[in-house]
Amino acid sequence: MNRRKCLLLLIALLPLLPLHAKDNKILARLFAWTDSVRRTTTFPDTLRAQRHMQYDFSLPRRNVFLATVPHMHPFVRSERRQFHGELFSSVTATERGPISSFDLLHLTNLPRRRLPLVPVQAYLTPHPFATTIVGDHLLSPLHSANRRFYRYSIETDSANCSRVRFRPRIKNTQTVEGEAAVVDSSGQVLWCRFNGEYDHVQFSLRATMDTAAHSPLHPSDTQVDAKFSFLGNKVLATLTTTEDTTSATAIDSLRVASQILQGTSSADSHHSRRRINRTAENVWEAIHENMLRRISSDFGSDERARFSVGPLFNPLYFGYSKSRGVTYRLNADFSAQISRRCNLFLGLSGGYSFKLDEIYLNTPLRFTFNRRRNAFVQAIFGAGNRITDSGVADKLKQLPKTDSVRFDEMQLTYFRNLSLRIESGCNLTPNLSFKVGGVFHRRIALRRQAFRDANQPTVYRTFAPVAEIIARPWGENGPQFQADVEHGMRHIMHAVSGYERAELNALHTFALPCTRMLNLWAGAGFYAAKRGSTYFLDYANFRRNNLSGGWRDEQTGEFELLNAHWYNASPYYARLNATYESPLLMLSFVPWVGRFVERERLQLSVLAVERLRPYVECGYGMRTRLFSAGIFASFSHRGYEDVGLKFGFELFENW
Repeated sequence: MNRRKCLLLLIALLPLLPLHAKDNKILARLFAWTDSVRRTTTFPDTLRAQRHMQYDFSLPRRNVFLATVPHMHPFVRSERRQFHGELFSSVTATERGPISSFDLLHLTNLPRRRLPLVPVQAYLTPHPFATTIVGDHLLSPLHSANRRFYRYSIETDSANCSRVRFRPRIKNTQTVEGEAAVVDSSGQVLWCRFNGEYDHVQFSLRATMDTAAHSPLHPSDTQVDAKFSFLGNKVLATLTTTEDTTSATAIDSLRVASQILQGTSSADSHHSRRRINRTAENVWEAIHENMLRRISSDFGSDERARFSVGPLFNPLYFGYSKSRGVTYRLNADFSAQISRRCNLFLGLSGGYSFKLDEIYLNTPLRFTFNRRRNAFVQAIFGAGNRITDSGVADKLKQLPKTDSVRFDEMQLTYFRNLSLRIESGCNLTPNLSFKVGGVFHRRIALRRQAFRDANQPTVYRTFAPVAEIIARPWGENGPQFQADVEHGMRHIMHAVSGYERAELNALHTFALPCTRMLNLWAGAGFYAAKRGSTYFLDYANFRRNNLSGGWRDEQTGEFELLNAHWYNASPYYARLNATYESPLLMLSFVPWVGRFVERERLQLSVLAVERLRPYVECGYGMRTRLFSAGIFASFSHRGYEDVGLKFGFELFENW
């Protein structure tokens, strides 16, 4: 009886087996089609097109909080809630590189003729067959490496075409759902549609692929429907683009709706009736332009010069960590292209720690006189970064071997550190570069009166020639090896100490499928031939990063929970830092919460210094549309040491 039931079940399933096999073949052809096109098609170095874009924006709900969104302040003061426009532009793009455009004609009733919702504009130039659809986010279901993140179903659309539907296995802001029309015989995609939500924007993207032989992976027509919601505000947008890569369409063919011109004139007349409130509008506009958003402008001959200043007050620039407390940072820069070979750059990075009551400053001035060789000369002025003298290391050696070293109970000597570094360098070969120069430090005691009472100087100067060489044996995408040498010279520029410092550093980033990354850093350094009554241990690749930059912090060999004095307390160090980053890792699998997680990171750091070896930190971090946060725990040869948090705002970071 059981055999009969099994036989009947097999007979019933037989019609389904060929269908399942056919589905697998269509999916296999779909994923192989992109690689086949890339192998058999010769793409031009640049792809030039003329783009015609039509857009509509509406604000069903708005309030004063809309002014905190970049580029949205004019819409708070405007009486209109419906905006329309058409834009005719020339576009130049590479297969995967940056896209540049030049506006030929723009008719609109938008305030100040500025398109809102800046991130939505990137959806008009998607890459449906790359690992990510837009920029470095949104995992494409049409790429074979992302197949494990999606479930697929196939329906017959016509005699030779099928419709492939996909939905994410895990609901996350990095995944999308939608469908694509696929040719059964070849796997070519005729059009595709993606629905998702990323960075406060819910979107529906439809792209019709260009069937021309030279750009079958490039969409010819794109439509984006987007909804932005934030603190009671709602903005709806529809943008449609059509590109012509075969002929130069005349500008006269641009279709301009009559309501645009009428809306513009009516808005202008209404604006003239409200001149009495112009002063108040100017005040609000000045506050928004200078306090809440980045200020930038091009000027000079052919607009070759540019300056940019970060917002004077922006939540994005606040951060928190256990060691530094609440911090605030500000960035500004100026650049000018003097000629095809030469350019000038002046930067300013500043910050303030409320817990330490300390101001940090880093100001590089760089003149590049051969851009092809990256030949330059630069001067870097730095302030802040309080330091202790070398007596700390000597006192540690004299202490009995207890279970802990309590820095707070030691009478440390604090100095304010001012530095000036002048150097020059260039690329000897594409895989080898060097820098040579000199560094001058002026360290001023914070408690000057105590030094005077002890008949000790309050200012200590050091001067040292420095040299650095960087090797990339396997090119830009391979590992990088760096060697730094510094030779302190006494009696030069009133220097009071001599020393030898040497450091070795190696780093490499492994780019893994699905936008995952494994970053490895290893380094070691030591001080030798210390001469003079006082010297300072100030490493280049093992130091505190006082100007923290949020999720994309510069790698400086910093340990999140390590007491600041350990950076200057040992004549040698050896460290290893490793981070693994992925869009879907741990918290992403938690229901409801995981859908907002954009990136996750695991971190492991190991350190060996005098009287503290080994020291280990492990941590977990994640980034959402609002903030980035991390939790860290530290261990040493004594066992568990400490636990701490790190927090930073990421709101509108990409806007």
